[in-house]
Amino acid sequence: MSNVLPLVRLVSFGVVIVFSIIVLGLCAHITNLTTNSFIPFYFTFAAMGIATVILTWAGLGTLLIVDRLRKGAIASWIVTELSVMGFLWIFWLTTGALVSEENAFRFSPGCSNTRGTVCGEFAATVAFSWLNWLIIFGYGGTLLVFSIIAATRGNSVWFKSVSEADFFAPAVQKAAPPTVYQPQPVQPQMQQQPIQGQYPPAGYQQPQQQPAFVPSPTPQSPQV
Repeated sequence: MSNVLPLVRLVSFGVVIVFSIIVLGLCAHITNLTTNSFIPFYFTFAAMGIATVILTWAGLGTLLIVDRLRKGAIASWIVTELSVMGFLWIFWLTTGALVSEENAFRFSPGCSNTRGTVCGEFAATVAFSWLNWLIIFGYGGTLLVFSIIAATRGNSVWFKSVSEADFFAPAVQKAAPPTVYQPQPVQPQMQQQPIQGQYPPAGYQQPQQQPAFVPSPTPQSPQV
């Protein structure tokens, strides 16, 4: 599935860009009709649609070109791509809601009782706006789920491109840290060593002490 996602990404971006061209043409034509009328005005959804298309081209075009030309760039990261998808998702949601509200207000019974040109353009703008929103939501949601699955397996893919990321790689086994033995300090204990008497071995004779030599006094001659 990881090898299929880059192809799904390319097809999704291509379809969104083609639908954006259609929405741009419809909104531009409706704006041209209203601004050249007797009382010039413009619809909010038409202006919003034109701005959303320009942002879509800038965002998706940058993601596709940078991913092709420069690997590892910030614009090719998955976290950057998810941010762009969320940004465009909000803009297409707003455009679809505005044009749906305006279409329901002006052509609520349908286009059968009115001239089909403007009514058909309103309906087509509604359809392609919601289709773009749905495609961006589907691809962005799938990319987010795959990235979370990879993160739970210990494989962080947030700072990789979609073409480089392996979302379903085997889980990384973390080695257990070695157990460090910490010796406990030995408490000093005062122990009195028994004094053992030393006895001479059997058959041992004590040497006899020689009498000390005492010199005899020298006799003195009597004095006359």
